[in-house]
Amino acid sequence: PKRRKMARCKWVYKTKYADDGFIDKYTTHLLVNGFSQVEGIDYPENFVPIAKMDSLHLVLFIVASQGFPVYHMDVNNAFLHGDIQEEIYMEQPAGFVQDSSFVCQLRRSLYGLKQSPRAWYEKMDSFLLSTSFFHFHSDHTVYLQHIGEDIMILVLYVDDMLLYGSFFSHIRSIQRALSTQFDMTDLGLLHYFLGLQISQTDSGIDLIQQNYTHDLLQCFDMANYKTSPSPFQSG
Repeated sequence: PKRRKMARCKWVYKTKYADDGFIDKYTTHLLVNGFSQVEGIDYPENFVPIAKMDSLHLVLFIVASQGFPVYHMDVNNAFLHGDIQEEIYMEQPAGFVQDSSFVCQLRRSLYGLKQSPRAWYEKMDSFLLSTSFFHFHSDHTVYLQHIGEDIMILVLYVDDMLLYGSFFSHIRSIQRALSTQFDMTDLGLLHYFLGLQISQTDSGIDLIQQNYTHDLLQCFDMANYKTSPSPFQSG
């Protein structure tokens, strides 16, 4: 339509690394140039809650005190699950052009759109609430579910998900429910999350930030600096 603008798009290639620093996999995303979108016309609101680090620490503290393991799941292409309510048109992506006189009308969110994070969060939030979860008032990305005397805690950080429960059968039930609704990857026991290397043992949970610290030093060209026993200036 003449009253609408056509959004441009491009392919983005990334390399994902495992917690040991080695290459885990190569990923490709179709990215929409969302900077051309106008608020109030192309999207109503783009705010989306993000899990707080304090919430993660609190959940890990509860888990360590109870002595139960934490499991990690990942949503593949999370933003593609979000539904688009607005009328948005995009050029055909390179390599998939059928007829140059046509454009794509989006029905699902894509990476780069201003409303994509919110659309994805609303989709996952609606599903979790429909399965008897409820979120904390202080953090809407931390969910709680009561199953008899059992308690289930779920932490959502964009496309990463932490699961804790006192009965493994209940955890498996939630994992199956999530896998039927979304394209999920079961990463097993939690080992790496938001720059934290996490080691779960019988004596508790160890949090290590060695790789994150090393990346910071490399970023600011400080990897070869001399160490100091104290962070304060001399004298």
